[in-house]
Amino acid sequence: MPYLDVKQLNKHYGPTKVFHNIDFSAAEGEFVTLLGPSGCGKSTLLRCLAGLTPVDSGQILLQGQDIVPVSPQKRGIGMVFQNYALFPNMTAEGNVAFGLKMQKLGAGEIRQRVALTLSDRIVLMNNGEIVQDSDAVSLYTQPANLFAASFIGSYNLLSAAQAQQLTGERFSGQVALRPESITLCAPEQGIAGEILNHSLLGNVVRYRVLVNGVELSVDVLNRAPGDLYGTGSMVGVHITADALHEVA
Repeated sequence: MPYLDVKQLNKHYGPTKVFHNIDFSAAEGEFVTLLGPSGCGKSTLLRCLAGLTPVDSGQILLQGQDIVPVSPQKRGIGMVFQNYALFPNMTAEGNVAFGLKMQKLGAGEIRQRVALTLSDRIVLMNNGEIVQDSDAVSLYTQPANLFAASFIGSYNLLSAAQAQQLTGERFSGQVALRPESITLCAPEQGIAGEILNHSLLGNVVRYRVLVNGVELSVDVLNRAPGDLYGTGSMVGVHITADALHEVA
């Protein structure tokens, strides 16, 4: 039995749907993150779990007990409001790390436990619905649909026709391709491509490359100035089959 089990939870404000038939669970001690754009229903869902906002229908089972009718002070669930509890002089990383510092954890362990990898599981929401519920690696490498691919990372989102132009294979729908999964090589070693421009992103160089009429973002480690490809340079582009991921 999950420690927390949310079943078919619904919340509307008049005709406006906040979330509809939400289902998710969490084990005791599990670190679950609700992620999504502003207005997707994250804060309202947390308020409903804490009892600060009533639900229209559904169950919130805590250790098997439905706590929907239980008053907030008797639920044993706390909520920290971001508008009043975050330190404005700190980054998001600093705010997350602050609680760990108060626990007197070492600097190495704090670094290991802060950003995306802090969570055991991520629940991605959009328009009041759960789009994907998975660990961080799966969310990033195997997005469930077009929204997940566009929200996480900087995917190249290709039409089925564009993906076929690049690979010669047929696809039934849109295809997501991560910039760091594409390799640049000598022109004779891959598909011929032309460098349109590049941007320095610290330790990464992001190239815009024209390949068979398709513009791609390609991320390459910034090893040395002499390794940079200039605008107009001809390169080879190598794309492995497992780097292409069809999204609904």
